[in-house]
Amino acid sequence: MTTEYFTAVSLDGYVADPDGGMDWLSGFPPTAAKRDRFERFFAGVGAMAMGATTYRWVLAHEKPEAWRRHYGDTPCWVFTHHDLPVPPGADVRFVSGDVAAAHDAMRAVTTPSAPTVWLVGGGVLAARFAAAGRLDRVHLGVAPVVLGGGAPVLPVRTGPLRLARVDQDGAFVFLTYEVPDRLG
Repeated sequence: MTTEYFTAVSLDGYVADPDGGMDWLSGFPPTAAKRDRFERFFAGVGAMAMGATTYRWVLAHEKPEAWRRHYGDTPCWVFTHHDLPVPPGADVRFVSGDVAAAHDAMRAVTTPSAPTVWLVGGGVLAARFAAAGRLDRVHLGVAPVVLGGGAPVLPVRTGPLRLARVDQDGAFVFLTYEVPDRLG
């Protein structure tokens, strides 16, 4: 079982612009190779987590029925202190506080055929998992865009991550890093 942060990032290290938007990604239509990469990754996802900001963005930019098309019945833990709507038929669980208990619940629903916990976003949530020693791998789809500010990909200081893989698809570079047992 692994916990993996898989996200798009600007060349200067931001997952969202200064206004919290991700419209900067709209200039890069998904290619077949990018869709295949994500589908291969998502086929192994047994649970996923996202912060409230990412969840609100997904709800605001997708039709409610798109949730099931994109994520199926994969359970999603949303870290928030607010009451938020749930798309029809979605398995969304709202949690707050320490990530360890929620991570244990996520791990409990993974299976041998879907052993991955996917940290959808954002960087603050991924940093909380990293600080708790609950992050194994970071996948970055680096876009050739400079935002000049915004939400950082991982707003926590780490020791060196181990580069495990580099791929290219058109304008994007895909980097996969292994996270050492101890960060800092």
